Parts: sequence; C-alpha cells; structure tokens
Amino acid sequence: MSENEACVGVVDDEISLVRTYELLFKHKNIPVCFVALDGREALKKFQVSDPKPKVMIIDYRLPFASGIEVMLEIRKIAPETKTIIISADGEIGEEALKNGATLFFKKPVRTKVMIDSIISLLNS
Repeated sequence: MSENEACVGVVDDEISLVRTYELLFKHKNIPVCFVALDGREALKKFQVSDPKPKVMIIDYRLPFASGIEVMLEIRKIAPETKTIIISADGEIGEEALKNGATLFFKKPVRTKVMIDSIISLLNS
C-alpha cells in the first residue's frame, strides 16, 4: 500500500464477518489498513497505522469499548476520519449519527450498499 493510498479499517468482534469484509474489499480493490476484533485493539492499531484509514467500519457492540467510544477516540487522533457504525440494533443509529458517525447501517448490510458507500467516502 502506498503512503498516499486511502484505506479502510474494520472493527468487529465477529471474525467471520471481518474475514468476509477482507475478501470482499480485496475483490473490489479497496485497501484495508488493518482489522481489529475489539475496541482496545482498534485504538492501538489506529494509533500506529501508517497511513491512517480514511474510512473506519466499526461495529457498535465490541469488547472493551462501544463502537461510538472507539469512534470518538479515533476522532481525537484524526478528526477527518469518516466512520460507518454498524449494528444489529437499529435503535442506536440516531445516537451514532448524533455523536459524529458519517453513516449508520443496520446489520445485515447489503454488500452493494457497503461497497458503494466506502468507495464514495474514499473518493470524497
């Protein structure tokens, strides 16, 4: 990955979903900066990531920190980072957006919707 290449970070505690995203993004030529399985790991990896992800996909329910807490900490490091919060609980969508999420998607997310959204955010 080149230094100026825009990439995506993925944070979800469902390993099968993380692997699905990795394969899907590889197939669509969307670079992945890193994946993390919990909030603590996500923040550690974000801090050392070079380049920093332009877009983060973060599950709401994570071990050690909520997706919103992770997003808020990431914003302190890199305020320009776009964030997609995903959750099976559609009721947290308003909270996620109110706290600064760029987008909220209720799981399961249609593949085309996720890909189109990421490409749009990477190119913005």
